[in-house]
Amino acid sequence: MTFYREMARKYGTQLYMSECDEIPGEIIYEDDFQIAIKNQRTDICITTHKI
Repeated sequence: MTFYREMARKYGTQLYMSECDEIPGEIIYEDDFQIAIKNQRTDICITTHKI
């Protein structure tokens, strides 16, 4: 995550971490640090906080 933290600091942006107990939708991308979904379910609890 060092690369992402340094890039965020350089451009003055905030990083967030979102967590949930279930897959929140259709996974369209995944790597070691992030996951992207589409068609997010409306019945799922997702907790988001700054990192």
